[in-house]
This record gives sequence, C-alpha cells and structure tokens, in this order.
Amino acid sequence: MVTNRTQDKILLAKHVEDDDFILFAGYIKKGESAEKAIPREIKEELGLDVVKAKYMSSRYHAKKDVLMLNFIVIVEEKPIKLQEQEIAEARWCSPEEALELIRKGTTAEYFLTHAVRELKKKI
Repeated sequence: MVTNRTQDKILLAKHVEDDDFILFAGYIKKGESAEKAIPREIKEELGLDVVKAKYMSSRYHAKKDVLMLNFIVIVEEKPIKLQEQEIAEARWCSPEEALELIRKGTTAEYFLTHAVRELKKKI
C-alpha cells in the first residue's frame, strides 16, 4: 500500500482493463528480493521514489496461486508519471475514502484494512 510521508493519504490505482480501484502491486523478478522489487515497481509504474517500506502481512491468493506480500510504502508526494500501458488512473485518497472505494471481499480490502490500522499507530 502506497502512502505519503504524513501518512494521511493512500494511493489507489485503476488498471487499464478494470474499473475497480486497487492497491498498487507488482511482481518480483527472478533473483530479486521484495525489498528490491518495491522501489523498482513504484518507479516503473508511478515515477515516484520510495522513502521507506515496512512489511505488514502476507496472504495466499488462490485464484492466481501466488503468495501476496503487503508492505506500507512511503513515497515522496510529487507529480505521478503513470505507466499508461498498465495504469489508467491513480488517485490519492484519505484512508476512509480508500476503504470505501476498494472492492469489498478482496485481498486488497484485507491488506488495506490492516494497513490503515497500522497508519493510525504511525509506523
């Protein structure tokens, strides 16, 4: 989950082939750690620099047969440069608005709910 330095905004995305808002996600390349993949994916998809990333939790995603890792990722809040082949829209939201916009019953909702709880503690 991508947030700003003050952790009062969460960045949601819409993929080009979907109308639902989701959390930003990426894939780890062969030989790459999650810690290396995070800044690479954020830079590729958004053109933003990662300040800090903190591991939160994991959850198995049966439909895709993958283990999803959830991190709170703090970025510099500056103009976003979308990777338009994948991302149709990116929107900064309050945590409450993000919880309203995210599709219910999804892994994204599970991770977001967890992360918002942590943000209230200020990582």
